Amino acid sequence: MSETPYLNALLQYKGKILNTVAICCILSLGSYFILPKNYKVSTSIALQTQYFQLPLVSGFMPETVDPQELRSKREALIHLALNQKYLEEMAEKYKLVKDPSNSYEIELLNKKFEIVPNGSSSFIVNFNATDPTVAYQVLEDFLNHLKKVMTEERRTVLLNLHDAIQEQLESISVGKLGEASSAILSARPDLVQRQIENVQNQIETLKKTYSERHPRILALKQELSKLSQYNTKSFTENTPVSVPNIDQVIAGTQIDPASLDLFNDLIRKYRYLEVVIYMDQQNKDQYVSFLNEPYVPHSPTFPKLPLLLTWGIALGFLLGSVRVLLPTLPKSQLVRTTGEILP
Repeated sequence: MSETPYLNALLQYKGKILNTVAICCILSLGSYFILPKNYKVSTSIALQTQYFQLPLVSGFMPETVDPQELRSKREALIHLALNQKYLEEMAEKYKLVKDPSNSYEIELLNKKFEIVPNGSSSFIVNFNATDPTVAYQVLEDFLNHLKKVMTEERRTVLLNLHDAIQEQLESISVGKLGEASSAILSARPDLVQRQIENVQNQIETLKKTYSERHPRILALKQELSKLSQYNTKSFTENTPVSVPNIDQVIAGTQIDPASLDLFNDLIRKYRYLEVVIYMDQQNKDQYVSFLNEPYVPHSPTFPKLPLLLTWGIALGFLLGSVRVLLPTLPKSQLVRTTGEILP
């Protein structure tokens, strides 16, 4: 058989082949200690469907029931938490990049996060880094930030709805409107702060076109002065929102008989919202559940020593075989192989 001379050559010079394999294995072993190691921390989380539901108020607030749309909303929340501002803060906190203000480096950092859908409501979240402890800390930080963003987004939806109903109640009520507004603002420093920021933005926008003495700017400054009387210094993002007692707010007001049914309906919905807001404040972080807890990895995902040794053995055998068989090839085959006639 034609393969016999080559097989005999391999068996005859097996020492050279084994030497080449040994050299390649030594190089593979050395590369394991030289190559930069990459560690992956992974966790599996589920974003509960009840996060997108509003109990007690679902009768007048539409709920999403389409699975694909709910999945899109879940992905949008995760990517909202993983925004550029937060990435810059993490890059500076954990020294992940050389220049946190460099958008290209921040983009590369973003790619180290892997968000993999794993079913209708669950996701696998991975983060890669050269230090296993840092990778774990970054992922833990991100998960806590995700919970905070979800809580803030849901609270904003509830408070906006709460404020919209409140405005309708004020427009229907006549009598002690000034006192009612004062009672609400005194109990809602978060609402005061948002109104102050809104008025300040309006003033800055108008200043680009009009002078300081423009009537609209003067009116906004007067409104800003009234809002500044309320104490919002002690308010922070983590401060629990206090919803005023609606009975005290509307006490002494008069209702137009034609609007009485609408007023009573809004009052009922207003009270439902008070219950929902209270429930959310008492049950924080209930909308994210862990299917697999993250942990500090003990071995890198790359390089893997067994894989490198396998590559070393395969490459060593290939190079050793070429080293042994090349001199035994006929000249005609060498011509076809190399394109030139060897002496």
